[in-house]
Amino acid sequence: MDPQHDQLSNPMRDVPQWMQAYAANRTWPVIVNLVIFAMLFLLITGFSTLTCWVWHTGNNPLFAVSALLLCVSLGTLIWLNIPAWGGRWQQELSQALMHSEGTVQLPMKRRNNWLKVAAVIFALCIFTEVGLGICGLMPTWLMQPVSAVYLVPFLLLLSRLQSGSGFAWGYIWAGLYGVHAILLTLQAPIYFTGNWEIMNMLIPTVGYGLTAALVGLLYSKVMLARIQAVAQAIEHSGEGV
Repeated sequence: MDPQHDQLSNPMRDVPQWMQAYAANRTWPVIVNLVIFAMLFLLITGFSTLTCWVWHTGNNPLFAVSALLLCVSLGTLIWLNIPAWGGRWQQELSQALMHSEGTVQLPMKRRNNWLKVAAVIFALCIFTEVGLGICGLMPTWLMQPVSAVYLVPFLLLLSRLQSGSGFAWGYIWAGLYGVHAILLTLQAPIYFTGNWEIMNMLIPTVGYGLTAALVGLLYSKVMLARIQAVAQAIEHSGEGV
Protein backbone atom coordinates (compact mmCIF):
# COMPACT_ATOMS: atom_id res chain seq x y z
CA MET A 1 0.00 0.00 0.00
CA ASP A 2 1.25 3.46 -0.89
CA PRO A 3 1.89 5.27 2.45
CA GLN A 4 1.38 8.67 0.79
CA HIS A 5 -2.02 7.63 -0.54
CA ASP A 6 -3.00 6.23 2.88
CA GLN A 7 -1.93 9.48 4.55
CA LEU A 8 -4.24 11.47 2.26
CA SER A 9 -7.21 9.08 2.41
CA ASN A 10 -7.74 9.49 6.18
CA PRO A 11 -8.17 13.29 6.09
CA MET A 12 -10.30 12.96 2.94
CA ARG A 13 -12.86 10.97 4.94
CA ASP A 14 -13.20 13.91 7.31
CA VAL A 15 -13.57 16.59 4.62
CA PRO A 16 -17.39 16.28 4.27
CA GLN A 17 -17.78 16.71 8.03
CA TRP A 18 -15.42 19.70 7.99
CA MET A 19 -17.36 21.23 5.11
CA GLN A 20 -20.61 20.85 7.05
CA ALA A 21 -19.05 22.46 10.14
CA TYR A 22 -17.56 25.24 8.02
CA ALA A 23 -20.88 25.99 6.31
CA ALA A 24 -22.81 25.93 9.61
CA ASN A 25 -20.49 28.48 11.20
CA ARG A 26 -20.07 31.10 8.45
CA THR A 27 -21.64 33.72 10.64
CA TRP A 28 -20.89 36.97 8.79
CA PRO A 29 -24.60 37.46 7.94
CA VAL A 30 -25.53 37.08 11.61
CA ILE A 31 -22.78 39.46 12.74
CA VAL A 32 -23.83 42.07 10.17
CA ASN A 33 -27.51 41.80 11.15
CA LEU A 34 -26.84 41.97 14.89
CA VAL A 35 -24.49 44.94 14.65
CA ILE A 36 -26.94 46.90 12.49
CA PHE A 37 -29.84 45.93 14.75
CA ALA A 38 -27.93 47.02 17.88
CA MET A 39 -27.10 50.39 16.33
CA LEU A 40 -30.69 51.00 15.27
CA PHE A 41 -32.03 49.76 18.59
CA LEU A 42 -29.87 52.25 20.47
CA LEU A 43 -30.78 55.05 18.05
CA ILE A 44 -34.51 54.37 18.34
CA THR A 45 -34.29 54.19 22.12
CA GLY A 46 -32.26 57.40 22.28
CA PHE A 47 -34.47 59.36 19.92
CA SER A 48 -37.62 58.09 21.68
CA THR A 49 -36.30 59.32 25.02
CA LEU A 50 -35.19 62.61 23.51
CA THR A 51 -38.52 63.17 21.76
CA CYS A 52 -40.49 62.57 24.95
CA TRP A 53 -38.20 64.87 26.95
CA VAL A 54 -38.32 67.67 24.35
CA TRP A 55 -42.10 67.39 24.16
CA HIS A 56 -42.41 68.10 27.87
CA THR A 57 -39.99 71.04 27.67
CA GLY A 58 -42.06 72.70 24.96
CA ASN A 59 -39.12 73.17 22.56
CA ASN A 60 -41.06 72.72 19.31
CA PRO A 61 -38.16 73.08 16.82
CA LEU A 62 -36.03 70.52 18.66
CA PHE A 63 -39.06 68.27 19.04
CA ALA A 64 -39.60 68.33 15.27
CA VAL A 65 -35.97 67.40 14.64
CA SER A 66 -35.92 64.57 17.19
CA ALA A 67 -39.27 63.23 15.98
CA LEU A 68 -37.99 63.26 12.40
CA LEU A 69 -34.83 61.37 13.41
CA LEU A 70 -36.95 58.85 15.30
CA CYS A 71 -39.13 58.30 12.22
CA VAL A 72 -36.04 57.87 10.03
CA SER A 73 -34.62 55.29 12.46
CA LEU A 74 -37.89 53.36 12.57
CA GLY A 75 -38.19 53.55 8.79
CA THR A 76 -34.67 52.22 8.40
CA LEU A 77 -35.46 49.30 10.69
CA ILE A 78 -38.57 48.46 8.66
CA TRP A 79 -36.62 48.84 5.39
CA LEU A 80 -33.91 46.45 6.59
CA ASN A 81 -36.50 43.81 7.45
CA ILE A 82 -37.99 43.77 3.95
CA PRO A 83 -36.10 41.01 2.08
CA ALA A 84 -36.31 42.68 -1.34
CA TRP A 85 -34.94 45.99 -0.02
CA GLY A 86 -32.78 46.25 3.07
CA GLY A 87 -32.63 42.49 3.47
CA ARG A 88 -30.96 42.18 0.07
CA TRP A 89 -28.50 44.95 0.99
CA GLN A 90 -27.50 43.14 4.19
CA GLN A 91 -27.11 39.91 2.25
CA GLU A 92 -24.88 41.59 -0.32
CA LEU A 93 -22.75 43.12 2.44
CA SER A 94 -22.36 39.71 4.08
CA GLN A 95 -21.44 38.10 0.75
CA ALA A 96 -18.83 40.80 0.20
CA LEU A 97 -17.24 39.97 3.55
CA MET A 98 -17.17 36.27 2.60
CA HIS A 99 -16.16 36.87 -1.03
CA SER A 100 -12.64 35.48 -0.64
CA GLU A 101 -14.04 32.18 0.70
CA GLY A 102 -16.52 31.58 -2.11
CA THR A 103 -20.04 30.21 -1.54
CA VAL A 104 -21.33 27.09 0.14
CA GLN A 105 -24.84 25.67 0.55
CA LEU A 106 -26.10 23.79 3.59
CA PRO A 107 -28.01 20.54 2.80
CA MET A 108 -31.22 21.50 4.62
CA LYS A 109 -33.83 21.03 1.88
CA ARG A 110 -35.37 17.90 3.38
CA ARG A 111 -35.84 19.67 6.70
CA ASN A 112 -37.23 22.95 5.44
CA ASN A 113 -40.79 22.06 6.51
CA TRP A 114 -39.70 21.63 10.12
CA LEU A 115 -37.88 24.95 9.99
CA LYS A 116 -40.89 26.76 8.52
CA VAL A 117 -43.20 25.42 11.22
CA ALA A 118 -40.70 26.36 13.93
CA ALA A 119 -40.30 29.87 12.46
CA VAL A 120 -44.08 30.44 12.48
CA ILE A 121 -44.38 29.27 16.09
CA PHE A 122 -41.38 31.44 17.01
CA ALA A 123 -42.95 34.54 15.42
CA LEU A 124 -46.29 33.90 17.16
CA CYS A 125 -44.52 33.58 20.51
CA ILE A 126 -42.73 36.91 19.97
CA PHE A 127 -45.94 38.75 19.06
CA THR A 128 -47.76 37.19 22.03
CA GLU A 129 -45.07 38.17 24.51
CA VAL A 130 -44.77 41.70 23.13
CA GLY A 131 -48.55 42.07 23.30
CA LEU A 132 -48.63 40.89 26.92
CA GLY A 133 -45.87 43.35 27.77
CA ILE A 134 -47.64 46.27 26.12
CA CYS A 135 -50.87 45.43 27.95
CA GLY A 136 -49.01 45.30 31.24
CA LEU A 137 -49.81 41.63 31.78
CA MET A 138 -46.17 40.56 32.05
CA PRO A 139 -43.55 42.02 34.42
CA THR A 140 -40.57 43.51 32.63
CA TRP A 141 -38.06 41.38 34.52
CA LEU A 142 -39.85 38.23 33.38
CA MET A 143 -39.71 38.98 29.64
CA GLN A 144 -36.22 37.56 29.04
CA PRO A 145 -36.87 34.30 30.95
CA VAL A 146 -40.18 33.84 29.13
CA SER A 147 -38.55 34.51 25.76
CA ALA A 148 -35.98 31.82 26.58
CA VAL A 149 -38.78 29.24 26.67
CA TYR A 150 -39.23 29.54 22.90
CA LEU A 151 -35.95 31.13 21.75
CA VAL A 152 -33.63 28.47 23.20
CA PRO A 153 -35.46 25.50 21.56
CA PHE A 154 -35.59 27.43 18.26
CA LEU A 155 -31.83 28.09 18.35
CA LEU A 156 -31.15 24.46 19.24
CA LEU A 157 -33.35 23.21 16.39
CA LEU A 158 -31.77 25.59 13.89
CA SER A 159 -28.28 24.59 15.00
CA ARG A 160 -29.17 20.91 14.75
CA LEU A 161 -30.53 21.30 11.23
CA GLN A 162 -27.45 23.25 10.14
CA SER A 163 -24.73 21.15 11.71
CA GLY A 164 -26.11 17.64 11.73
CA SER A 165 -24.42 16.12 14.77
CA GLY A 166 -21.50 18.56 14.79
CA PHE A 167 -20.79 21.94 16.33
CA ALA A 168 -22.73 25.10 15.46
CA TRP A 169 -22.45 28.56 16.95
CA GLY A 170 -26.16 28.62 17.81
CA TYR A 171 -25.58 26.13 20.62
CA ILE A 172 -23.44 28.72 22.43
CA TRP A 173 -26.08 31.43 22.01
CA ALA A 174 -28.82 29.10 23.25
CA GLY A 175 -26.72 28.08 26.25
CA LEU A 176 -25.83 31.63 27.28
CA TYR A 177 -29.40 32.83 26.77
CA GLY A 178 -30.78 29.95 28.81
CA VAL A 179 -28.32 30.44 31.67
CA HIS A 180 -29.16 34.15 31.75
CA ALA A 181 -32.86 33.32 32.00
CA ILE A 182 -32.26 30.87 34.85
CA LEU A 183 -30.18 33.43 36.76
CA LEU A 184 -32.90 36.07 36.36
CA THR A 185 -35.53 33.60 37.54
CA LEU A 186 -33.40 32.91 40.61
CA GLN A 187 -33.24 36.69 41.14
CA ALA A 188 -29.51 36.95 40.59
CA PRO A 189 -28.25 40.57 40.66
CA ILE A 190 -27.94 40.89 36.88
CA TYR A 191 -31.11 42.88 36.20
CA PHE A 192 -30.68 46.45 34.94
CA THR A 193 -33.03 49.19 36.11
CA GLY A 194 -33.71 52.80 35.24
CA ASN A 195 -32.10 54.18 32.09
CA TRP A 196 -30.19 50.91 31.62
CA GLU A 197 -33.30 48.73 31.50
CA ILE A 198 -32.96 48.14 27.74
CA MET A 199 -29.79 46.15 28.45
CA ASN A 200 -31.91 43.33 29.91
CA MET A 201 -32.85 42.27 26.37
CA LEU A 202 -29.96 43.81 24.44
CA ILE A 203 -27.26 41.81 26.23
CA PRO A 204 -28.89 38.35 25.88
CA THR A 205 -29.90 38.94 22.24
CA VAL A 206 -27.18 41.06 20.67
CA GLY A 207 -24.40 40.53 23.22
CA TYR A 208 -24.63 36.76 23.49
CA GLY A 209 -25.51 36.46 19.81
CA LEU A 210 -22.38 38.34 18.73
CA THR A 211 -20.22 36.34 21.15
CA ALA A 212 -21.54 33.05 19.77
CA ALA A 213 -21.28 34.25 16.16
CA LEU A 214 -17.66 35.33 16.61
CA VAL A 215 -16.79 31.94 18.12
CA GLY A 216 -18.53 30.28 15.18
CA LEU A 217 -16.63 32.48 12.72
CA LEU A 218 -13.31 31.50 14.32
CA TYR A 219 -14.32 27.84 14.20
CA SER A 220 -15.24 28.12 10.51
CA LYS A 221 -11.77 29.56 9.82
CA VAL A 222 -10.19 26.52 11.49
CA MET A 223 -12.34 24.15 9.40
CA LEU A 224 -11.50 26.05 6.22
CA ALA A 225 -7.79 25.86 7.01
CA ARG A 226 -8.07 22.07 7.42
CA ILE A 227 -9.92 21.72 4.11
CA GLN A 228 -7.37 23.87 2.31
CA ALA A 229 -4.51 21.89 3.83
CA VAL A 230 -5.97 18.63 2.48
CA ALA A 231 -6.55 20.23 -0.94
CA GLN A 232 -2.94 21.44 -1.06
CA ALA A 233 -1.68 18.00 0.00
CA ILE A 234 -3.65 16.37 -2.83
CA GLU A 235 -2.34 18.95 -5.28
CA HIS A 236 1.25 18.35 -4.24
CA SER A 237 0.83 14.59 -4.37
CA GLY A 238 -0.50 14.94 -7.93
CA GLU A 239 2.49 17.02 -8.93
CA GLY A 240 4.82 14.39 -7.57
CA VAL A 241 3.35 11.60 -9.70
